Parts: sequence; C-alpha cells; structure tokens
Amino acid sequence: MLATAVSLVGIALLSSPAAADDYVQPVNDSITVDGVEYRADVMPGFDPSSGVQIAGSPTQTRATARSGSFCRTGWVVPGTGTKYTSVQGCSVIGWDAKAKWTYDWAANFNSSGRICAEGKGFVKSGTRYVQTWRGLGCNSSGSGTVPWGNVAGNLQMRGYVTSVPIGWAGDFG
Repeated sequence: MLATAVSLVGIALLSSPAAADDYVQPVNDSITVDGVEYRADVMPGFDPSSGVQIAGSPTQTRATARSGSFCRTGWVVPGTGTKYTSVQGCSVIGWDAKAKWTYDWAANFNSSGRICAEGKGFVKSGTRYVQTWRGLGCNSSGSGTVPWGNVAGNLQMRGYVTSVPIGWAGDFG
C-alpha cells in the first residue's frame, strides 16, 4: 500500500514539467570539437574532451568524430526515497534553438528497484538560460524528452526510488 502511494505521488510530481531551478549564463557562444566550430551557447563545465553528441541536427541525433559511439553514464540511487542527482554525463551540443534531447535510463541486470527520474534541459530567457528539470516518468528503465536549445552542455539526471528500501543502479544517456 505504501509503495503504491509513493509511486502515485511520484507519477503526479514527475509527469509534468518540473519547476525551473536556476538561471545559467553561457561562458562562450561557440565551441570547437574535432576541428569543427559549433555556434552554440556554452554552459559552465561543458567538457569537449570526451564524447560529444549533437542534438536536433538535420540528420537526427548524431555523434561527433570524437565520440565514436553514444556514451553512457553510470548512476546509483539509494533506496531512501530521497532525491539524488547524478554526476554530469555526456556532452551535448544543440543544433538549433528548437533542439530537444531524449534521455533514456536503464537498470543494470542486478537492480530490481524503480525510480522516478528527471532530466536536465535548458530554456532560453533573454540572454540567459533557465536550467530546468523535466519529469520523465517512473520505472526501472525508460525515456523522456527535454528542451535543449542551441546549447553546449552536459547531460544530468536526478530522481528517487519508489521501491524503498530497494535502491536502483544503472546508466543513462
């Protein structure tokens, strides 16, 4: 009964867009990756030294030459019911102002927990951006889309388990 109640509350909280968290000021208006210059608002902490993916390009999402394949970031959410934020994940450059990113997360083979997940995105407001956290749903694995825009930033997720006291372990990209 308690697990059902927690799950229903999680669905109600995360099925609509989450409130905006912070204004973020870009540190630059272009970035060079693999000798190619991309015109995008570069967020603090953007790391072009690892795999970089392009969101919303005319040929759909694609990887730069450096990334080779789409990267994944490990993430563990303890079974406390408290919201946990992942480390920053893969680098993404939004092709244009309408670019979106589709996060997906998957539990590893040993994890039986379920999480309610949110994905970080960006919405432009004047010359700054609002870093937003959008609810992506509650399950052991899943996917959901956030606004990204013409931004060079890093993926990041946050969430909590609905399977207290059982935690969740997996990855996202």
